Amino acid sequence: ANATILRMFVRIFLPTAPDISLELLVGVLVVGYPIVLAIGVMLMAYFFFGMIVSCFGNVNALKIYGILLGIFVCALITATAVLFGSPTYLPERAILYMRENLVIYKNENSDKNLLAFETWNTVMKEGGTYCCGLLGYKDFAGSLRMLAPSCSVDDKFVAEFCDYNTAAAMNPLLPGCMNKISYFVELSRPQLAVVPVSFLTPPV
Repeated sequence: ANATILRMFVRIFLPTAPDISLELLVGVLVVGYPIVLAIGVMLMAYFFFGMIVSCFGNVNALKIYGILLGIFVCALITATAVLFGSPTYLPERAILYMRENLVIYKNENSDKNLLAFETWNTVMKEGGTYCCGLLGYKDFAGSLRMLAPSCSVDDKFVAEFCDYNTAAAMNPLLPGCMNKISYFVELSRPQLAVVPVSFLTPPV
């Protein structure tokens, strides 16, 4: 549910973002941005509270509001700076998100299975080249099904059918998606900065 809501939110701010970038941005937000999102939501709520207070013209209440608003803004800026300060943090969060979705995908009884299927299918298929899992087809060992991109060849249409043995027999074997994930997360880093800025814009 959280990923679905965030996907809608990101799509509003980034309507032209490729599907693979959208999925990975959602992943980074889900896994790596809980602090920023929490502070941002509090900031938005506090902004509307300030609007109500201003209607009554209470000077003392407005002073307190201004001080607390400054604290929230500083906290959001600090948290964002820490996250963006590390060149590896965002790609690592995206990979962690995809690893969690891989576990969910292999559990066909999970209520999040369909979302995991769509997420992995997008990452493996989009971006100009096909890839398989994080490290290759062995990531799907024990799974009763394989995503079609696992048996696909670059510059050709996605395979109509794929199973574990077919993926294992590919020559050459499809590479894992870790490099693709890291590349597209880095490519989307400037776009990702829109999220915390969007929280700052209304109150400031």
